[in-house]
Amino acid sequence: MRQRHAALLASLLLTGCAGRTGPGASMGAGDDPELMMRQRAAADAYAAGDLAEAQAGFETLAKVDPKASAPHMGLAAVALRRHDEATAQAELEQVLARSPEDRRTRQLYAGVLVRTGQLDLARDQLRLLTQRGLGRIEHQLLGALHVKAGRLTQAAESFDQLLRRDADDPAGHLGLGVVSAVAGDLRGALVYLERALGLEPKNPVALYDLSLVHYVRGDYARAAEYGERAVAADPWFPPAANNLAAALVQLGRDDDAERALDAALSEHPRFAPAHSNLGVLRMRARDLDGAALAFDEAATLAPTQAAYPFNLGLALYQKGDLDHARTAFVKALAIDPDHKGARANLEWLDELRRTSGNTPKPLPVQVAALAVGSFAP
Repeated sequence: MRQRHAALLASLLLTGCAGRTGPGASMGAGDDPELMMRQRAAADAYAAGDLAEAQAGFETLAKVDPKASAPHMGLAAVALRRHDEATAQAELEQVLARSPEDRRTRQLYAGVLVRTGQLDLARDQLRLLTQRGLGRIEHQLLGALHVKAGRLTQAAESFDQLLRRDADDPAGHLGLGVVSAVAGDLRGALVYLERALGLEPKNPVALYDLSLVHYVRGDYARAAEYGERAVAADPWFPPAANNLAAALVQLGRDDDAERALDAALSEHPRFAPAHSNLGVLRMRARDLDGAALAFDEAATLAPTQAAYPFNLGLALYQKGDLDHARTAFVKALAIDPDHKGARANLEWLDELRRTSGNTPKPLPVQVAALAVGSFAP
């Protein structure tokens, strides 16, 4: 029998990866009442936010009937709700291997590839999809792909197409808000994002983007307000909790910021920006050992981000470990040769060695950088 899985894929609707309903998928188990009951229980657990129970249920179904698509779609939905795109991608690939003509699954798969920055693979999937015409989802995915690739004019055209089809399409307003924000038009971004939020008041991506716009504008109180709403709408989205923490730090609400970071790391212990921001909080509390550990963890998890070894260098310098501080600044500069803070501090340390040995003096750049995310279409 054919089953609709709208509830299972609801989280995708809020991140630009799916349409208004989920794909149909065959259980591949006839009308077995026990399997149908297990499937319903797993779907209900997902809808209730009990992701562990939902995952266990879908895993059991996948073992009972390895050829069925529905359990893998359920596992993909759970993974995406947790923002575990790697697992979601693997599950969707299993479905596509059995049902390569399943258009909705391919749309979801293309969306995951866009979200994870696998743009060449995403283009290949979109070529397959657009051979049969451009629908709402294709315009949405193309717009997100163009944003990721920095092609803002083409992105705006894709999102405009959504609004030509439906002036009240929240994805169109959300997309144009992101295009405006990335282009530096923060006032225009607010207009579009507020429209998107008016159409979908609990859309966590719109709330997240509004929080980020206000953060960039320096309105940290509004950034925190929207950040709290984004976290409430999607407790599993770590960038929202992390950006909320950054705004709270700017407001001097360090205890609240630490709680937000703890929540983000409890679900996503490998989320590097949260580790780095936890390091900032520890530096403010003069826990330099704890700060160094947090920055080192962030640098290990995200080895292409210069801000994390730079922050580590600051903590090590304040501890009096000048040699390792210098190594950290060298690493930051190797990642980003234009990192002015790392270059200034490294030159200062070298001058300090030449003139007065290892007697600590204030560094030219002493403020640890807070980590915030980027705009999401």
